[in-house]
Amino acid sequence: MRRSHDPASLARDVQALASQTKGAAADVRAAVRDLTLHALRSRLLTAEHLATVTKTVGQGIGNVMEEPAADARSAAGHAMQGLGDAVAKGLLALELAAREFADAGGRLNADESQQIIDEIARLEQTLGKDWQHEHVMLAPAKKQRLADLAAHVQRAVSGARQAEPAMRNTLHELQATVHDGKEAAVGAARILGLMASGALLGVSEVLRETATPGEK
Repeated sequence: MRRSHDPASLARDVQALASQTKGAAADVRAAVRDLTLHALRSRLLTAEHLATVTKTVGQGIGNVMEEPAADARSAAGHAMQGLGDAVAKGLLALELAAREFADAGGRLNADESQQIIDEIARLEQTLGKDWQHEHVMLAPAKKQRLADLAAHVQRAVSGARQAEPAMRNTLHELQATVHDGKEAAVGAARILGLMASGALLGVSEVLRETATPGEK
């Protein structure tokens, strides 16, 4: 299946996968998980991007859940599990990146910090308001991950901890090498997004190697 990045095409792709009732439950779950992770990796990983992809994929699965056939609804349930797996990995990547950023002495200005905090709040609303399925809804583990993410972002503003030299060098290298062709440096929020995208690649590799169920 050709993988699409725009919301409408992504929703259709997910709906098609969830409708493949001839496949085993694990196959449907893994296929939707991988499609969701691919969508998350299509741009810098932020809380806003995770919320958008989660809502889009969930809508595609929800369309299948409304079908009258019991086997289609069953497949949609497995698809929702795959979405939950990917959401857990996205949250983990965001939290790991924010922690490393703060530990490295990364600094966000007030506007950047407020924007990220607002995005986290909207992500929490997306996960907590409309999802009834146990694999996607805002279970305690996901809620704690969001709280830790917000705490790391706030720590990056206060700058209470002195960064270790090696970690400062990592940030400086990122800021010096990633640019838009006009500026030799990028904003701290973009660096945080780059770090989160890198963390997502790492946790995705671990997921493929271990094939363990996602967090709840």
